[in-house]
Amino acid sequence: MTSQEIIRFVAEKLIAQGQRSVSCNNPEACLYRGPEGHKCGAGWLIPDALYEHYMEGKTILWVLQNYSEVEKAVLPTDLCLHAGQRLLSQIQSIHDDCLVEEWPEEFENLGKRIEKCLKGEDTNFLG
Repeated sequence: MTSQEIIRFVAEKLIAQGQRSVSCNNPEACLYRGPEGHKCGAGWLIPDALYEHYMEGKTILWVLQNYSEVEKAVLPTDLCLHAGQRLLSQIQSIHDDCLVEEWPEEFENLGKRIEKCLKGEDTNFLG
């Protein structure tokens, strides 16, 4: 998927889900795979066949560095490695750190930043 396709896909899934994917025992602990089929932003991108419960509690960057098959499956096709990793980290941050009501605007803003990055207008996104 391209970066914009990833953003749209995750935004649609999370907004439809309507809540964060968190642990029943600790509502502050976000989960790639939570109760009742809930997933975090990055969790929606990880294919079920590649998911392992050992990923829980780790950042998406850690998962990408330690699970090469996940990295191949989830990174956008139109960004360099670093920018793709940063995109997924931003998606994880939107889920983990923003209020659910803020998700639509946050994803819209992320899409705009990626568009500027692809046009060479926002090199700050690359870190």
